[in-house]
Amino acid sequence: VPSTGPTETSSPSISISPTHSPTVSHYPTKAGYSYVRPKRNDLRFVPWNKLGRSLQLAASDQLRYTKETWDVMGSNPIEHLRWSDLSDEQKDAASILGYDDEVSWNCWMNHWESFSWKQLYTLELTPYLQSLGWDMRSWNAQYSDPPMVRRGKWRDLTVDQQRDATQLCHYKSSYDRLDVSSFGPGYAIAKPSDRFVPWEDVDDTLRVQLQQSMGYTELTWNVLRLAPVEQKGWFEFMYYEKDTATALGLDDASWDCWMNHYDSYGWSDLVRKGHDAHYAGLGWSEEAWDGAVDPPASEGKSWEDLTEVELMHAAALCYAQENWDRVDMTRNDGPFPFSKPVLRYTVWDALSD
Repeated sequence: VPSTGPTETSSPSISISPTHSPTVSHYPTKAGYSYVRPKRNDLRFVPWNKLGRSLQLAASDQLRYTKETWDVMGSNPIEHLRWSDLSDEQKDAASILGYDDEVSWNCWMNHWESFSWKQLYTLELTPYLQSLGWDMRSWNAQYSDPPMVRRGKWRDLTVDQQRDATQLCHYKSSYDRLDVSSFGPGYAIAKPSDRFVPWEDVDDTLRVQLQQSMGYTELTWNVLRLAPVEQKGWFEFMYYEKDTATALGLDDASWDCWMNHYDSYGWSDLVRKGHDAHYAGLGWSEEAWDGAVDPPASEGKSWEDLTEVELMHAAALCYAQENWDRVDMTRNDGPFPFSKPVLRYTVWDALSD
């Protein structure tokens, strides 16, 4: 019976890190060729409801996406096709969505799953697959009938394996086939959607509860990460604060990640919980965390200026563009013609030196 997926015996016996020049060559490689992973297409991680109408039409008319199959990665059969299998009309629609060539589509949409082992060897991709537990037999048993079976979940992969998976254009959401409306490119915990609505859209009863027990005002609610209560970890809450957070759909794990981002933790707590690696990925050290040295350069960057590696670590700490940039959710249909300057509404202690 052929293997239906990677097994423990499929894993490399010595190192999980791929070598770009395998010691035993079974197939010829292209002269002068070196694999370079295409740039990430962030549009694919935008939920359907946030796509413009023209993008929705491009996705639905030719590529047969619906809200459900767009939001849940890997659920549309079109993603099991390589670029050369698409019609000219489908290629045009894919280009509108940011997939300008075959490498971009084959990596970010198909993740090379419709290619045989021999083809992937020629493209210098098999070392990454070996890192994830595949060999020629197990891969070829499945590649003609995707979707591929994953070896566990993203969280089960080592740091090196996660790095190698990104070379196949995987992040947590695509690897685990998650809903991007909740998990974006790879949030550690589902995004609490009720916290990311303007104050005026909050239920009246809940709004009163937020005011009375957590001290929120319209300003401190609408400007993300401004409220003093968000500087507190769950372990610092009184019972009534926990009750209000629970009414908002948050528990200890989601509050500490999405609202506090573990800011109230000491570095030893970050190490114990395993969050130090992600802060280190953003340039933090124990000395910087304790204030002995300056914070890293990432602290002064906007979301769009973060590198791809920094974005991955930020997402694992429950940062999205809205809360990283401290977006003001106040609608511009009131007396003010422009959004508030966020830094002017930042508490003094949170300003950088």
